[in-house]
Amino acid sequence: MLVWRKREVWELKCKIFRISLIRAVSSFWSCCVSKNPGFKGVFLVNIGQNKDIELKKSVKERKMENISKKSVSEGILDAQEMIYENIEKMALSENNKKVKCEFNLKTPKGTKDWDGMDMTIRENMFFKIMKIFKRHGGIAIDTPVFELREILAGKYGEDSKLIYDLQDQGGELCSLRYDLTVPFARYLAMNPTIQHIKRYHIAKVYRRDQPAITKGRMREFYQCDFDIAGCYDSMLPDTEILKILIEILEELNISNYVIKLNHRKILDGIFDISGVPNDKFRIISSAIDKLDKLSWDSVKKEMVEEKGLDNLVADKVGDYIRNKGGKDLLEKLKSDELMGKHAIALEGIKDMEILYKYLEYLDIDSKVLFDLSLARGLDYYTGLIYEAVLEPCVLFDPSSLKRKSNLNKDQEDFTCIGSIAAGGRYDNLVGMFSSKKNGIPCVGVSIGVERIFSILKSRFFGRIIKTNSTEVYVIELGAGSKSNMVKERLQICKELWDSGINAQFLYKTRPKLRQQFEAAEKDNVPIAVIFGQEEIINDQIRIKILGLGDQSNKGELVQRKDMVPKILNILKELSHDDLKNTFI
Repeated sequence: MLVWRKREVWELKCKIFRISLIRAVSSFWSCCVSKNPGFKGVFLVNIGQNKDIELKKSVKERKMENISKKSVSEGILDAQEMIYENIEKMALSENNKKVKCEFNLKTPKGTKDWDGMDMTIRENMFFKIMKIFKRHGGIAIDTPVFELREILAGKYGEDSKLIYDLQDQGGELCSLRYDLTVPFARYLAMNPTIQHIKRYHIAKVYRRDQPAITKGRMREFYQCDFDIAGCYDSMLPDTEILKILIEILEELNISNYVIKLNHRKILDGIFDISGVPNDKFRIISSAIDKLDKLSWDSVKKEMVEEKGLDNLVADKVGDYIRNKGGKDLLEKLKSDELMGKHAIALEGIKDMEILYKYLEYLDIDSKVLFDLSLARGLDYYTGLIYEAVLEPCVLFDPSSLKRKSNLNKDQEDFTCIGSIAAGGRYDNLVGMFSSKKNGIPCVGVSIGVERIFSILKSRFFGRIIKTNSTEVYVIELGAGSKSNMVKERLQICKELWDSGINAQFLYKTRPKLRQQFEAAEKDNVPIAVIFGQEEIINDQIRIKILGLGDQSNKGELVQRKDMVPKILNILKELSHDDLKNTFI
């Protein structure tokens, strides 16, 4: 214990030293930058000639001192290297000469910027998902984007290596959240008065996975979660979760999907009767979970060569998990000589029989597939597990790294996305954080919206999508006159804004008519309010519906007092989808 304390104190001193050094360099950097007020994306700094030699020496000494310290992490070292290189450039410059320090302008690996079209599609998708969450009684909650590292530790099996760990900040070791489920369980443990809740949460999570942007596999991405917590009769909450998932996929017009079902107790029964050691249950589950991407031969090779499973045991596991079907598969399992006598497996089979009965009541049993190969590698699942996948998906052998060539590029980009939603029952997770003997039983689903986004965006390739909500463009006819009509444009916009109508105008005091119409056309604005000196004198305006291709139409002349009611009536008549961007 004493040795550990000494080591902890030493590490803390090293971290304090590194932080102090970074702050000193940053302060010096800011001082250099402040000498040039013309900073626009690049740093331009003047350095006096008489200080060049001293500064150059100081920079190199600091640089070598930091590089020699093994305790400096790779991330901090990279950041310091960039700072030192920029400062050295300044030190080497001649008196009164400017040095350009360039930046590597890109987003971090596995991330992207979202433009107007992307955000329009994504916000509409969120709107539809939240509408269904609320329909089923969901309550929105939010949790911090980072958690204490000990909260996340030991919850994700082999996927724990994908967690983003943060630098020590004030003695607390933190990590970016890997999913929204574990933070929700921590929230329930911290609020013991909550014994029953339906919650939804839409937020970003972070994973150090190998990204594939076009297929929606990213390191920073959104998840949409819905969970039901509380003690209820068997399989009723689970049934509603599956119903919610199906409603969302149908609402988003995702048709070529199947929801795979399995039960953790059935899977554990298969492992037990096949001879898998108890301490290997979870690592073998992680290997089997890759069957949606790899062939059975590749998965078996991993189980035997990497996980240390006996070859014959792996074959027995394979004989079971390669079975899939419907309700009839339950009868096959019950009639199996070994499975039919295994107490744990029979509990899972009984749950599945109840579930199928409820799914038939909701007329959604045809949407699911009982697949014994579904494993879900996360450690916290205890009962029913499920995963929505797109069909078909190309499997590949990593030894050859050659994909099947019977699909074109577009199909490979989108049909190979694989899992678009997943979840299951996790009855013991809350108990891991609570002093109580038993935690709160929970079941939930997580929807991978970035993967669904990839599908939805592909539908609009080559099409124009309205990326703003502007409904009216205010246009003046006073171009070329000595006096402008900015006052009148502002007053008309104010009247529209105060009435809840989305309006814009061109930010020019004497705009040309063509410029105004081009701006309205660019933003796909459906209505124009047009006026000139004559209309202002007569207290009138013209209302024109845009996008009809009729340039000779000058619009309908109406009294100014009738402008708002007239526009509201037109907006009601026009397609709601065209105005509010519900293109999905």
